[in-house]
Amino acid sequence: AGTDFVAATGALNLADDLTLAAGADLTMSSGAGLYSQTYTGTATPMTLTANSMTTGSGISIAANALSTGNGISISSTSTAADAYKLVNLSSSGAAAALKDRYGIYSSMTGTGTGVNYAGYFTSSGASTNRTIYATGDPTADVAVFESVNTGNVGSACTFLVTTATSNAKGIYLRNDGDGDVAAHIETNNASNASQTLYVTSNSPQAPDVASITAAGNMTGG
Repeated sequence: AGTDFVAATGALNLADDLTLAAGADLTMSSGAGLYSQTYTGTATPMTLTANSMTTGSGISIAANALSTGNGISISSTSTAADAYKLVNLSSSGAAAALKDRYGIYSSMTGTGTGVNYAGYFTSSGASTNRTIYATGDPTADVAVFESVNTGNVGSACTFLVTTATSNAKGIYLRNDGDGDVAAHIETNNASNASQTLYVTSNSPQAPDVASITAAGNMTGG
């Protein structure tokens, strides 16, 4: 105990806990060595407390040679589901005035001819599947979509919904509140070409369904 040791060659086997002195680093030399453990306990196997950190990242991973792999991969085949979460994030500290916070911040900016997906979600298999479920303060915005270009509808589109299921609803709005509005659509561009609502169909049996201009004029239908 209290003695420095160096294993020049071969494996080093420890039969008890290993404790590093305060301020000491644990570093693996560059190479193909792996950190691996088959954990058989039931408590939390890894804990990092970094309450003194003010900038930087609690955990930083660089994977600059990725092709079809994953920077982080988490999976579960548990059949004892009881509202478990594969990723659980929370933040509750009071923020300084006019300072934003993000629970998840994703940015995909690589160039190329493919498609960048900052977020991709899919759900299936249960009796009810909800790919995205958003809830929040009833007096605040639950979701805000700023103008983006989808790149496949011929013009900029803030919100695009595509469905290939028969008898499905592309957008279904429902309001169970008293005196509230299920949908509020507003156009702030003063251009003569601005339309508050434009409804069309690509079916050869159905031409343009309806167009409501900012002045309230409706055509089609």
